[in-house]
Formats: sequence, C-alpha cells, structure tokens
Amino acid sequence: MKADIRKNQIMHIAKAVFARHGYHQTNIAMICSQAGIGRGTLYQYFKNKYDVFEALVGSILDQIKEVLAYTLDPYIRKDQYIDFQRKRLGMIFKLFYSERDFARVAFRVSNEFPILREQIDRLIIVSMTQEMDIARKMGFLRPDIDPEIAATKISGGLEKIIMNYLLDRKKIANQQQIYDLIDNFLSIEFYGILSQGSLDVP
Repeated sequence: MKADIRKNQIMHIAKAVFARHGYHQTNIAMICSQAGIGRGTLYQYFKNKYDVFEALVGSILDQIKEVLAYTLDPYIRKDQYIDFQRKRLGMIFKLFYSERDFARVAFRVSNEFPILREQIDRLIIVSMTQEMDIARKMGFLRPDIDPEIAATKISGGLEKIIMNYLLDRKKIANQQQIYDLIDNFLSIEFYGILSQGSLDVP
C-alpha cells in the first residue's frame, strides 16, 4: 500500500477516535486498535498523538486555503461584493459544520495548537482585509474604516457563531439555513442592528 494512502487511512480513523473521545482522552493505542495496525506502523507517519491531531487540523487549514483562493474583482459592484462575502462565509461555515464532530474537539483545545490557530486566523483576516480595501476604494465601504480592524471583527464574529453551533450542538437542517444565518450575520455586520438595516441593495 502506498505511504500516502496508508497515512490518509490512519488520519481518517484518528479523526473519528478524537471526535468520539476528545483530544485528552484519546491515546495512540486507541487509534492503532481502531486502525488495525501496530504502534510501529503509526510511528512511521507520526511522532505522537499531538502530531496526528496537528495533521488533522492542518487538513482543515488546507481546505480553508482553497475557499480563500477565490479572488475578488477589483471593480466589483456593491451587490456583487455582498454576494461574494455571503458565499465565502457560507462556505467556511459549511466546512466547519461538515467536520463538526472533530471541529468541536479542535475548538476546545485550540489554545494547545497556537501556531495552527494563528495561521487560520491570519488567513481569513488577511484575505478579508484585502477585499475590504477593494470595497473602500470602490466607494461602498466607509473611507474612515480600517479594513484590517473591520476584517478582524467580522472574523471574530464568525468564529463565535461557528463555535456556538458546534459546541451547543445546534442543528442545521439544510444549506439554505446556513445562508439565512450568514445573511443575518452580514446584515448586522454591514448595517448594524437598527431597524433600517438590510441586505437589500438599492
């Protein structure tokens, strides 16, 4: 069996074990038992439990990179910008929700993996900062707004919503519910909580 296939199989099984038992309760023996392999086989690919978990979080990081790879047209219209952010944030939420059993565990121990946590935060913030700078230049973002501060605020808000749904085990019935949630979030972020706030573009 090819090394990359075996490594992916171990990661797939390890993800389920971590999701079921949590990070601290999981050990190498449990992963090996579920994978039907000896410790020596696992150690060919991973140094320890931390290394396995880091690789799993890294795979989510790679998926986030793919979502953020879509670039924004520098001459985008306001309605297109809102739709772009709606789809982008919806994809990020959907990614974490699709991985919710493992992601729930990862969020709880994220402070133990500060480098990966910082990489995820910076990826999203840098991408959104660049997009907000374009929006400001196009005239539909307030000129006095600092794009990086705004991007940090939106990123933090999205993280709290994702954590709320993962940690409280709230259910999402379908994809439309995800976009309804993102619409509500963006409406608050872009227009505030006053009664005139709306995502409708004149």
